[in-house]
Amino acid sequence: MFDRSQLTARHSQIHTMKKAGVRCHVDPVLGIAHNKIMIIDNDIVLAGSYNWTNAAETRNAENLLIIKDQSTVKIYKKNWKKRYQRAKEMNLQNNMTKKLIMHKNQLNQS
Repeated sequence: MFDRSQLTARHSQIHTMKKAGVRCHVDPVLGIAHNKIMIIDNDIVLAGSYNWTNAAETRNAENLLIIKDQSTVKIYKKNWKKRYQRAKEMNLQNNMTKKLIMHKNQLNQS
């Protein structure tokens, strides 16, 4: 899942992932999703500043928490589900994601 800034961000991987067949969803909420979270098998959460990039691995001072406590994992899953429910799937065929996000934001401002 991506925030809407990733549709046009210079180093975004959303288009590469979509072309590779990965289902990509865009959360239309204002602002950026600066958190880096991975939920593995509904059982483990990786969370922190780590960007899963070469720079994060070799040059930056990053942190990455490995969370196995099920009550904490449940909180992360609940937040992810909330974001996923409002997200729109990106469609390369007609790029409907931008239209849907703009339309939803216009409705929220009324």
